[in-house]
Amino acid sequence: MQSASKARILCRRPFRARETAMFLLFLTGTLLAVQPDWTCEFGQCAVKVFAIQRESPVEGSPYDWGACVMKDGDVYRMWWTRQSPRSTETRRYDGTDQEGKPFSFDYTLEGDRIFYAESRDGYAWHLNGTGHEVAPDVYTAESPHPIEVLKASDTRWEKKQIGDPSVVKVDGTYYMFYEGAGEFKTRPGETPIEYNNAVFMATSTDARHWNKWPDNDDPQPVVAPPAANLRPENRRYGCGQPSVLFREGNFVLYYVDATGWPDVMVRLESPDPTFRKEVKRIRGLKDDLGAIPPVPESIVSKFAMTDFGVLGASLYLVRPVLGTDRVTILRSETGLFPCDDRSNDPLQAPRQIALHDPRGVEFRARLYPRFLRGPHGEILGDETHMTLYYASGRQGPGWTAYTWDIHRADLEFARPLSLVE
Repeated sequence: MQSASKARILCRRPFRARETAMFLLFLTGTLLAVQPDWTCEFGQCAVKVFAIQRESPVEGSPYDWGACVMKDGDVYRMWWTRQSPRSTETRRYDGTDQEGKPFSFDYTLEGDRIFYAESRDGYAWHLNGTGHEVAPDVYTAESPHPIEVLKASDTRWEKKQIGDPSVVKVDGTYYMFYEGAGEFKTRPGETPIEYNNAVFMATSTDARHWNKWPDNDDPQPVVAPPAANLRPENRRYGCGQPSVLFREGNFVLYYVDATGWPDVMVRLESPDPTFRKEVKRIRGLKDDLGAIPPVPESIVSKFAMTDFGVLGASLYLVRPVLGTDRVTILRSETGLFPCDDRSNDPLQAPRQIALHDPRGVEFRARLYPRFLRGPHGEILGDETHMTLYYASGRQGPGWTAYTWDIHRADLEFARPLSLVE
């Protein structure tokens, strides 16, 4: 892979003649492979993009992000984040602002929740619906709608919304790590926003019915921000955006720590999925964190939206190149990754891959790319083939979230990734 300044980009869109020819082949009974919505040769990487959501119009669709996709036997399982249907139920929140003055407001309980869907081939998914049309006990990959499987408990640590699931399967049990926010802080003239995020864990034996740890009525974080994050002068994002692997008998959890300057990625290892014993902790993905300048409070550093996977003896990360329609992939033998934090120019991020949105160039935001993985978090493919799932939408502030739809990208590298500098 090469940087954008050096890459030769050859793009082509499917055209009507090709569609006609495919239709004729179908009529003659020929079995056709799934056709991409967009193809591109970007540097040394060939990209095929598939829009697995086709909401019309965009303005009427829910927002979707953080898709964790696991191939589990002959079924593809996807857990992801979607805002729940509108609700009239509200709760009162009482807190203090950044100056220590009391404030209160009523918030609705229609926040982000975790949904679930299945597919037979990883391309065809049924994602339209509220999540309540089909009962979890009878849900199958052929069901016409997804199901909602987890929501906030509205307790001290989980208020209004949860999201960003990452799942592994170990000895028949599914372990989901997700984030949730327990506090709000004020913004002048705007609705208060969540902060003091923490990482939680839930388990399931069928991928649909989940039990939060230690119980559903009072879930507790497996990774909590420090108490100092509640001070008025701090009140930052917290800890979240988990990505979990199971490797050599240990749960390996990466997460963002945005409770101080600078924001960093932290890695935990333990045979215990609650990370209460025999824990190894590595802070940061580079050695000289003190040299990194602070980032704006609204940005969770350049580590935001990072996913990890294992392939052979190597670990890989994928994350968006913020502000562009690209992602970057890095490889490591140790689990510590060289990053581009000294650069304020996202176009200087290494190993970039362009992921076009078939809806048009204005849909250039790439969010939460995730590897297609096996039950332990192993990347499905090899050093020349990988698949990503990610959210794509319009560039802009949070109100553009309704444009976020889930896409799939199949990547083919001209050279094995271990040979790419």
